[in-house]
Amino acid sequence: MTAVVKAGLGAPPPPTIYETSELAVTPGGGFWSVGLTLSLGYSWNPKHTMPQPVVHLADTDVSPFAALSVDKFGCLEIQIDSTSASPIMCSSNDSFYLACSATLSADGESFMGSVTSVCAGGEPLSVHNYWRGEATNSTAVVKDIITYWTALNRH
Repeated sequence: MTAVVKAGLGAPPPPTIYETSELAVTPGGGFWSVGLTLSLGYSWNPKHTMPQPVVHLADTDVSPFAALSVDKFGCLEIQIDSTSASPIMCSSNDSFYLACSATLSADGESFMGSVTSVCAGGEPLSVHNYWRGEATNSTAVVKDIITYWTALNRH
């Protein structure tokens, strides 16, 4: 990890931002459309011994609803499930992803995943849409997170 994280000093690097697209499968076929932006970073709080993940969907902080893990290939996996907060999440964005998952590539430059619940008319709606994203800026922070979570999951 970077010296910033090891020393616990200063601010972490800026989050990695992913522009995404979503494939909605319909009886007549499927089509890719612009998806919600995913932002992945971490905060360093002196009160914690570990960096805290920061996950945003469409500029909404979903960190309390996100779980990070590392798969057997060393790729970071993100699971987001904010269905318990659907009245709040759906009140400001009628196409918000309430439940989704993503597996990042080993270099953190892209991801593949799925969206399984969205807001529709202010209520949760179950779907199964494919989701993909490409990093639009530096992936240094994602590489730090992958390194940290890999080491954490080995113990």
